[in-house]
Amino acid sequence: MVDHCALQQYASHIKGQGKRLQLEGTTYRHHFHKELLIPTILRKMFSFIFYLSLFLPATVFGKDYFTAAVFEHRVWNYDSIDKTPLEVKNSNLQYYKKAVEVAAEKGADIILFNEYGTFQIRTRDRLLRYAEYVPDPRKQKFNPCTENVKDRHVLYTLSCLARENNIYIFANLIAMESCESTCDVDQIDSCEFNCPEDGVYFFNTDVVFDREGNIVARYRKLHPFFEVVNAPDKPEFVTFETDFGKFGMVVCFDLVFGEAVLLAEKHGIDTLLYATYWYDDMLVLHSVEYQQSWAIANGVNVLAANTHAPGTGSLGSGIYSKTDGALIYTYEPDGKSKLLIANVPIKENVKIPDISSMTEIVPDKAIPKIETGEKFPENSYEKIAGPAIDKYGDYKYYKSQFENYTLTKLEKPSGEIQACSNEFCCSLSYSTQNLQEDFYLAAYSGLNHVKNYFQWSEEACVLTRCDPLDGKPCVVQPPTSKTVFQAVELKGNFKAKRVYPAVSKTRKRLAPKREWDFNRNEAETTLVFQSDSDVPLLKVGLLELRIPTILGKMFLFLFYLSVFLPATVFGKDYFTAAVFEHRLQNFDALDKTPLEVKNSNLKYFKKAVEVSAQKGADIILFNEYGTYLTRSRERLLSYAEYVPDPRIQKFNPCTKNAKDGHVLYTLSCLARENNIYIVANLVSMQSCDSTCDADQIDSCEFNCPEDGVFFYNTDVAFDREGYIVARYRKVHPYFEIVNAPEEPEFAIFETDFGKFGMIVCFDLVFEEAVLLVEEHGIDNLLFPTYWFDDIVVLNAVEFQQSWAITNGVNLLAANTHAPGSGSLGSGIYSRADGALVYTYEPDGKSKLLIANLPIKDNSKIPDISSMTEIVPDDAIPKIETGEKFPENSYEKSAGPAIDNYADYRYFKSQFENYTLTKLEKPSGEIQACSSEFCCSLAYSTQHLQEDFYLAAYNGLNDVKNYFQWYEEVCILTRCDPLDGKPCVLQPLTSKTVFQAVELKGNFKAKRVYPTVSMTKKRLAPKGEWDFNQNEVETILAFQSHSDVPLLKVGLLGRCYEKDPVFVPYYPTQFKKQPLM
Repeated sequence: MVDHCALQQYASHIKGQGKRLQLEGTTYRHHFHKELLIPTILRKMFSFIFYLSLFLPATVFGKDYFTAAVFEHRVWNYDSIDKTPLEVKNSNLQYYKKAVEVAAEKGADIILFNEYGTFQIRTRDRLLRYAEYVPDPRKQKFNPCTENVKDRHVLYTLSCLARENNIYIFANLIAMESCESTCDVDQIDSCEFNCPEDGVYFFNTDVVFDREGNIVARYRKLHPFFEVVNAPDKPEFVTFETDFGKFGMVVCFDLVFGEAVLLAEKHGIDTLLYATYWYDDMLVLHSVEYQQSWAIANGVNVLAANTHAPGTGSLGSGIYSKTDGALIYTYEPDGKSKLLIANVPIKENVKIPDISSMTEIVPDKAIPKIETGEKFPENSYEKIAGPAIDKYGDYKYYKSQFENYTLTKLEKPSGEIQACSNEFCCSLSYSTQNLQEDFYLAAYSGLNHVKNYFQWSEEACVLTRCDPLDGKPCVVQPPTSKTVFQAVELKGNFKAKRVYPAVSKTRKRLAPKREWDFNRNEAETTLVFQSDSDVPLLKVGLLELRIPTILGKMFLFLFYLSVFLPATVFGKDYFTAAVFEHRLQNFDALDKTPLEVKNSNLKYFKKAVEVSAQKGADIILFNEYGTYLTRSRERLLSYAEYVPDPRIQKFNPCTKNAKDGHVLYTLSCLARENNIYIVANLVSMQSCDSTCDADQIDSCEFNCPEDGVFFYNTDVAFDREGYIVARYRKVHPYFEIVNAPEEPEFAIFETDFGKFGMIVCFDLVFEEAVLLVEEHGIDNLLFPTYWFDDIVVLNAVEFQQSWAITNGVNLLAANTHAPGSGSLGSGIYSRADGALVYTYEPDGKSKLLIANLPIKDNSKIPDISSMTEIVPDDAIPKIETGEKFPENSYEKSAGPAIDNYADYRYFKSQFENYTLTKLEKPSGEIQACSSEFCCSLAYSTQHLQEDFYLAAYNGLNDVKNYFQWYEEVCILTRCDPLDGKPCVLQPLTSKTVFQAVELKGNFKAKRVYPTVSMTKKRLAPKGEWDFNQNEVETILAFQSHSDVPLLKVGLLGRCYEKDPVFVPYYPTQFKKQPLM
């Protein structure tokens, strides 16, 4: 008989979970699945060896290490839409299978795979077909392999691979959970409040399988990085025990934050498992530098598996000891999937066999590999090197790290220098035979921003090679160096507990740990490098991150919702937009100071921002010339403000206390205080010296205005923190006293709720606006304007809505309210449904419009559309009917406006050169042609109560005998006679109800803009009309659902390719002239 009691006593001492005991009569299963029959009489020596080898941790037999493998994988079929989920998963799992088999053959105890390694999908609706349910192993013991759950293909495959190869497997995938299982786990939030709109939570998830294939740990990423996944309600600190140590895990962006440190400090892990898709411009240290420094600074081993996509700046994996740093690592942009293997110490200060190896993995073979860094190009900065041609072979980084750093250049081969940022100071002592490139000591203390969204506080002290760009001394960071430093000592008065050290050689190779030493105490932090070779140095750096942990469910939820997560993360398929149509105060006032004029308008802006923020708006757009408008360049000198280019200089007027730019400062602080994006328009100024020779074509002599200053009509976008994230200068000024930039500008910025482009007013008529969509892929167009209704045949809101629909983008339009000059009409327009809310009423009021705009197509979103009259101390709900429009508003016959803010006027009869065909019968079919361009109309009405015409035109539209563009126009409109001409006046009302209208034209223009308007200039509901365009003809069909009279049905075609060259209008007082 077997002594079960003795066996149970031994089993009670077993701490590892990798080797387990099963009492099944006289049968015991070892962890590699072979059954051993124990004889009744055990000999002493055999019994001793058997128990020790079978049950006790490896260290008992003196094995002071475990063998680890990490896999840097080039993901196949990234976001593929022509493959099934099973095909996508299998295309990557075949690499996983080979990697596991090779790792097991080499004796690995654990293998780690990269983030998003088996699939990566960009949309939540497609994730439903890919994501798999991963149960919490703390609540449910689950073995996908033995339970044969093949519907969860990744889990099943990995579980069986772990079981078949007697190895721990760590992998990352997207897990899904229903709302019912997660949303009310702590009885605080109801499902109704907390559940995504699509009814599912998606989590970026790490899963660990033990040697038997059981899921023993699950971790859900706490800090998603612009991903379409959710974040857990609370921080998760996931650890698991093995026979070779205690492990914790985080994913990618998590490593920047405090929770990762707590795994070492509070939870006592020995080794951190780190799956990542890391971008090298996230920190001043690149991926393998930060991985190694994190291990050393926090005193834990790190296994790091990165995704291999060098074209996005993602590569670099390794196995790191807490004391000696890199045991093996990969950092080479070669498009290969690579398996790294090394022995990792369990005990400190012990000698372990060095079996470090790197192997290229393909599904049918494994190829030994050595890296040298030769594949790094000399210039990898995307701004000057251009986009990656091969995502897997061309390494690129996208952010210059040293924009806001204090820089001190090394001028001599050896010496001591210092650089300080605020109260933080770095000092450097160095020696080299010869400085063959530019090296700088760079210091920074402040916020690090990623894409103007995520931020954290850091202090950095770096010696680095750095090259100039665009007149700035240190922008480009080459990957190579020829300068050999004999010694470097870097010191800084860091305040944080955690400082991360790094030393890199040419070609971005990590310096051997034996060549440098790192010490940290309360007074200072020191990094000492002493070269023992002639390999050139590239960087010596110290980085401190001061980041609080995020604790507490409600705080975490609100924090992510308002700061970190994209709107789609919680199933929110929309964002909330606000636009402000403002009645300008103190227009060109001569009796007010510039500050008084600006403040008289900014108090309206302040109230509008506060009301918008209260209603949950993510972004607010203000009108053109919203804070001041003056007619003289001389007076502009005292109004205009300098706006730096955010592509070159990161600038926050509020935190910099830049009160000399009063409008910028005020708006920046409003954005920061109200956690909202703000886009506003003002006149900016630049000296000739800073602009006139930017393209190295024109000299200042011929390019500078006579008054020595460039003034630009400028859009400025502020993010939620008040940073200027985009600047756009109007390309097509409309008889304005400002300059036009020499080249068209395409200003674009990314947010957590979409990609935005900006233009101003008259720009919307021209092709550059269309190119923002066609070539730059914007989702939303921001359009501040001071639009005159007689610019094109469509009025303001008609053209705004039609532009959104034709170009397939959402449009936010904020017009200046000055009806007496024909300027009014603003709105928020969906690419699919047109106007969500708009204002078009000559009432002299400043009005705030708010609506939810879809991020995804075909998604149902809450309708919160509202209009509010804004005064500095109040907000008054408002509804418009068009009642305030006079019957006749043509200035030539109605006379000038008595009240510029209440009397609407237009100044041009649109139909002077049109071919006109009058509707003579209540229903019928008619045609009108202009040259070879023809319109046909089929219509039906009970009774024609006014004169209606079909009007056609093909040719140049001319504005004041100066600006011209080519258009094709086909319109059914009410029109009255004047001065013996049959169709001149365009009344604003109608009594004629049309049941149906079909308008056709043989347009050659690629872009045709449709509109349908009812009496009192109200836009017809989009549900009443349909628009189709093909190569043969363009059709606009209207079918009335009510008895509301019709005013206009129109098609405006823009032939951009036929436009004359645009020449800015420059009055004589600021013509470009040679300076004397």
